[in-house]
Amino acid sequence: MSRYRHQISFESHDPTRLLPQECELVRREAEDARHLVLRILSFVIAYRDGLEPNGRPACERIPYMASLGRWSVEDEPLTWMECLPVDWKTMKKISTKASSAEILLATDSLEEAQDAMLRLQRDYRPGRFKICCFDIEVVREMCGLLAKKNHLAFLPDPIDPTACQLDFNQCWFETSWQEFTY
Repeated sequence: MSRYRHQISFESHDPTRLLPQECELVRREAEDARHLVLRILSFVIAYRDGLEPNGRPACERIPYMASLGRWSVEDEPLTWMECLPVDWKTMKKISTKASSAEILLATDSLEEAQDAMLRLQRDYRPGRFKICCFDIEVVREMCGLLAKKNHLAFLPDPIDPTACQLDFNQCWFETSWQEFTY
């Protein structure tokens, strides 16, 4: 699949989540629409100032590129995001080289999230991982709506922090996600 640039304008109705007005996501060669939608959803729910929607190019010290990321002034990764499934050998190297980064894994499969949690518990030290499992039907429908120019409005649920309403390209979703921390 060739590289596409997707423009996304954001509208946040959450005073604690001040999303940028817009960003550009580059779909990498190995990414499909599902991967891109998981990146968009992860960007919205994990947003903090400085979160970069396309990660950063690989460097000598860390020869991998995050799907999303946030870096310190010293160029140390603070947040590293990948979509499941991942190559666990590569993930081990990332977690070692980015030793203080929070690592976010995103999926739309509960089975995939549970398998990842077991893997993390077996092979990784606790305290830095979060798995976000989005609604598979919402992800599928958003894949079909994905265009070169997109609009996403985010309205958080006032009671449940893992629930929201989304307007993606004029299609309304009421959804939630599951979070697993390790």
